[in-house]
Amino acid sequence: MDGINGIAGLSGVIAFGLLGVYTLHLTPPNPYYAALPQLSICIALACMGYLPFNMPRARVFMGDVGSILLGFVFAAMVVTLARNYHEMVFFAGLLFPFYADELTTMAIRLRDHENLFRPHRRHLYQLLANEAGIAHWKVTLLYAAIQLVVGAGILLANAHNLWVAVIFLVVSFILFTFISLLVRRKIKSQTMA
Repeated sequence: MDGINGIAGLSGVIAFGLLGVYTLHLTPPNPYYAALPQLSICIALACMGYLPFNMPRARVFMGDVGSILLGFVFAAMVVTLARNYHEMVFFAGLLFPFYADELTTMAIRLRDHENLFRPHRRHLYQLLANEAGIAHWKVTLLYAAIQLVVGAGILLANAHNLWVAVIFLVVSFILFTFISLLVRRKIKSQTMA
């Protein structure tokens, strides 16, 4: 997901940064992968270097090629660095706002009998930036704050207790969905008025 200034770049900083820092002290499942935490941190720093050119005003765009590449590399690192299935889910949860927004949007589009293969502008971040008129950088920072809190919370909870991490992730998703539905309803009522 991309489409507003800075959202993919800042998301990359947080996701790769948290993944790299968390896995630095872990023994990788395969010794050939020992440098992946450092590579993850380097990718986070590369995303940080990109941000001044894309936020608050975009002069350079990542586009689908850049955001898909980041997503693929992140997925490959998650699968490679995770030592078990629950850790894989928690590492993937470092991109929480993207997944929560996508699942909520997909459910709404299915409810409205929309073709999921057709383009749309119904993600919450798009509605906030386009319909509600909130500056791109503000929406980006909101998503980054959510991502940082949930991502760090998942990793901290997982370090102490698996079930605390599961409950934290589920409650975060329910809360995001509830707030998303309220905001969507408010934006819809304002645009119809």
